[in-house]
Amino acid sequence: MDRIASLNEVHIRLALSLISFAFLAFLIFKPRQNAMLNWSMFYATLWVALSLPIVNYICVRHGYWQYISDMRLVLQIPLDLYFSWVVIWGATITYFLKSRFVFTSLLGILWLDVIYMPLMEKYSLLSLSSDWLIGEIAILIVVLLPARLWARWSLDNKRTAGRALLQVVCMSLLLFGVLPFAVHQYAPLDYDLSSTEWMYLSQVVFMLALPALTAVRDLVALGKGTPFPYDKTKNLVTIGVYAYIRNPIQWSTTVLFISLAWFFKSPLLLLGSLVSVAYALSIAWVHEGADMVTRFGGSWVEYKSRTPQFRFLWKPSKMGQATIYFKEDCLVCQNVKRWFVNRKPINLDFQDATHDLRQVTYIDDHANKSASVLAISYALGHINLLYASLGWLMRFPGVCFLLQLIVDATIPPAEVGCPVDERL
Repeated sequence: MDRIASLNEVHIRLALSLISFAFLAFLIFKPRQNAMLNWSMFYATLWVALSLPIVNYICVRHGYWQYISDMRLVLQIPLDLYFSWVVIWGATITYFLKSRFVFTSLLGILWLDVIYMPLMEKYSLLSLSSDWLIGEIAILIVVLLPARLWARWSLDNKRTAGRALLQVVCMSLLLFGVLPFAVHQYAPLDYDLSSTEWMYLSQVVFMLALPALTAVRDLVALGKGTPFPYDKTKNLVTIGVYAYIRNPIQWSTTVLFISLAWFFKSPLLLLGSLVSVAYALSIAWVHEGADMVTRFGGSWVEYKSRTPQFRFLWKPSKMGQATIYFKEDCLVCQNVKRWFVNRKPINLDFQDATHDLRQVTYIDDHANKSASVLAISYALGHINLLYASLGWLMRFPGVCFLLQLIVDATIPPAEVGCPVDERL
């Protein structure tokens, strides 16, 4: 009986693997390719591939289920089942459903799993606990739902901020989870999460990642796009962190590997820095550079000639001409204006609003408007790197929200209100 169950297990796993490989072969060799659909499948597959091992590991640790295998399960799941799971939940569902039936597909998968998970237990693929549905729902919410939403938003070209957020989470999982885990399998890492070192690491990581996080925010808010190559920006962003360095995201990625190598005491992680630099000097330099010339022409060429790729300037280079408006009869506003004027910011024009301006308002060279705390944070970027860094911190989502609450609570009501009037 055990032998029959074992053969059934082999047949099921082999069938799932063959179906997954056959579908990937179909995608690769089919005659008419849809680039937008292909990228949407890639995004969904990437999310499933990175998030599934983490959620599954937590479910196994909580005893919701346990995969049965004679081999050591590095990911707490056989690699062939993991591969099939990623292909089916990432590429296959996206290909057949496109951007339709997001929540209906979740209910459909839940219904199928309610039927087939017990069958997998029957054929000795796994063992289930009585409350395994809790883990099932957790996986659907954390793994499948974001993958479906990312694919939908990409296909419909909507929710740019949501797409960028999922990109940041994916890169964080890759940088701080997948790569250290992979290194640990071949050269065990020396670290102690119970020590205070991780607190210092988190602070260092935040400071090193701040330019990249700020760049992502500005690419979404000002560039109307995301950092990923296919999900491109519509505007050339030359203010904010991009006025000081051309590749802030790659810079942050490169130096973050150094901090990880220090924390885990693993020189192998330093290879990540070399790979990041090699990518920047080869693929990014050649392919993305040519693409930027096509999209932005002379503006990009001029910006590139003035802004270094991998080091920060002290003073901003190709900073677009911007204007900041202050309320003429507001003492606080005029004092802030005087402070900025005394520091001789680059390409920042000061204007006193002649109509009912309720908040300090910053307008960049693409007519993007920012008010109150955001306006001040962008204006700081016109001075030098020190003040610009303060501005990047001010734009960080949680920090910006808190500062705005403080401003709204401390400034008299007559001086608080809506952003600048459309007549500007």
